[in-house]
Amino acid sequence: MKGVGKPLGLYITLIIIASIIASLFYLYNIGSLTQDASSENVISEEKVMPSDTYLESGFRNLRDYENFKPVKPVFCGKYGNTSVGCTISAGYLKPGEEVYVKLGIYRPEYYDDDYIFMVKLYRMEGEDLILINATSMGIGRTSFTLPMDEGVKYLLVVEAWKGDMLVDLTYSLIFVPKQYLDAEIYLDKRVYRTGDTLFYTIVNTGGDPVILGICYEIYRWDGEKWVLDKEATPKICPLLGIILEEGGRRSFAISLEGVEPGLYRLSVEIEGVTTDISKILEAEFIVEEY
Repeated sequence: MKGVGKPLGLYITLIIIASIIASLFYLYNIGSLTQDASSENVISEEKVMPSDTYLESGFRNLRDYENFKPVKPVFCGKYGNTSVGCTISAGYLKPGEEVYVKLGIYRPEYYDDDYIFMVKLYRMEGEDLILINATSMGIGRTSFTLPMDEGVKYLLVVEAWKGDMLVDLTYSLIFVPKQYLDAEIYLDKRVYRTGDTLFYTIVNTGGDPVILGICYEIYRWDGEKWVLDKEATPKICPLLGIILEEGGRRSFAISLEGVEPGLYRLSVEIEGVTTDISKILEAEFIVEEY
């Protein structure tokens, strides 16, 4: 029996060792499978850029953007737990000027690293949109250069994507007026008396906005040439920027107290809101004695 006991004990020991090896092999295989599955998950969660097809066949009119309901508010200025601050070009610009978008993380606790931001510049034809430029961006700044066209409206859009889902967007309108001025000046009458109040009106007769102030100059005809009347012209003039849109008008009053009889010319300078063009508007009037 003693002879039999030694081989049996050895046999049992070998079985135990084999079981341990099998268990270790099993655990190794399970670990490998888990690691592979984990790797697949990481790959599947990588950011996916919206396709070029979408860029060509996205929203095609302004109402699509106006009516869009965010899946989750992302950009500041909206209700909810927004996370991204956005500075975006808007308003009146000149042909060839830069338009830009600047993004910053506003509330990190609500920010999602999977967001991809698309910036699109559309030319507006009525309410229809024609895509003329597009790019992706992250947190930071990106820009486009406007075409040299005049009398054009653009829509600048920033979209927040997660995978292939549009989560939120924000946009601005950009106007590039024609580079010319068209305005008129009108007096309430032709002949005044010393001490009267003269009323003049500036009317924007063009299609694009003009800017003016309350400054003016008055010249007097001396029989040979127009000479600045320093007494009738204000020595100090507040710097006010008054913008007149298409068809807009603004009236002003000038006291003729102390103005001597004679032939006079009122001179007012206007400028284009988005141009380097200025124009002098003039109107003549007569001052008589009582």
